[in-house]
Amino acid sequence: MNWRFWKREQKQAPSSYIRTMIMRNSASWTAFDFFAFATEGYAQNPTVRACVRAIATACADLPITVVDDQGNIKDKAKILQQLKRPNSKQTYQQLITEIVTNRLISGEGAIYNLGVGSQLELMALRPDWLSIVETEMGYPKTWVYSASDAGMSAMRIPDEMLCKWFEYNPVGRYRGLSLLSSCAHAIDTLNSYASSNKAVLDNGVTPSGVLSTATELSDTSFGRLQTQFSDKYAGAKNNGKPMILEGGLSWQQTGMSPREMEYINGKRANELDVCKVLGVPPQIVGIEGSQTFANYEQARASFYEDTVIPLMNSLLSDLQRYIDPQNTSGGSLCVEVDKVTALEPRRAERMKTVDGVNSLTINEKRGMIGKQSVDEGDVILVQSSMIPLDLAGADPVSSTGN
Repeated sequence: MNWRFWKREQKQAPSSYIRTMIMRNSASWTAFDFFAFATEGYAQNPTVRACVRAIATACADLPITVVDDQGNIKDKAKILQQLKRPNSKQTYQQLITEIVTNRLISGEGAIYNLGVGSQLELMALRPDWLSIVETEMGYPKTWVYSASDAGMSAMRIPDEMLCKWFEYNPVGRYRGLSLLSSCAHAIDTLNSYASSNKAVLDNGVTPSGVLSTATELSDTSFGRLQTQFSDKYAGAKNNGKPMILEGGLSWQQTGMSPREMEYINGKRANELDVCKVLGVPPQIVGIEGSQTFANYEQARASFYEDTVIPLMNSLLSDLQRYIDPQNTSGGSLCVEVDKVTALEPRRAERMKTVDGVNSLTINEKRGMIGKQSVDEGDVILVQSSMIPLDLAGADPVSSTGN
């Protein structure tokens, strides 16, 4: 297969379809493009990195199967065997992790099959290297995949040959909308918090202060004073050193402003905004103040039910339509929920509830928990200790109340 263009040293190119820069209160906010989100959002922000990694890893580890219209599992379907080795360079888990990560960062998880015939060679496409070059009746007709505008060989892809697993974008119908665009302010604020914290550390982990003197310093004395402070008192390595002053100099320490004292609360609020947008409970990524053993189990189950499984089922649906458009497998490719270990507490609780209902037959109960019916299961079982009131030796209450 032709993987040559994938191995080459390619020049980084920002997205060409969204170049919006938000300016607010003199702060410079991140540009809404893949390269900015991948570097300033994903690579430099611990909260975003932890959330994206948690979702992508969970999706890649989910058990998948094919289920027919009657709910029967077809674990030997050909499409499952194909996905076990999606290409010659990656495992199934590696490919799914890359696709999901691209989708979460950019809103686009584009996939292209380089294989010939029935052979699969699925490749995850980097979103900012993919662009529309030809349209027909307002719809994309041809895409081009290239690392730069010139000097590199490009690959032209007909629209029908591209698997477009995109996040819905109400203002850009044929391109995806990044989830990070909804929390860009929180991401930039968190990065600013980290830079500010580093500056405080470099300053000796103490607030700033003012040196004052009643006399005017010469240029030579002023320069010597600056050098002395830089070498002997500034920086984390000089923290705690006593300050020696001369020539009538005095030091006055300045206090921290209320805004600076709200650092911790502001940082946690922005971390929660990121988790909210990405659909990750704060307990999963260990945000301070939310991690307890009592609620972690419920948070993990909610994470899989509300975020991971729906996202993965969406990807599997697009993959099946792309790989097997004629549905030769005779069923739907989906997550095998009964084998997801994170949902075991929920399953145990549900089985206990169903088992306690006395008005259902054995087969009806089995059907509610996803099990097949059994012979002689169309009977209702009740506790032997439960008998009519008149058989217990008590007088039945008359309908007239007498």
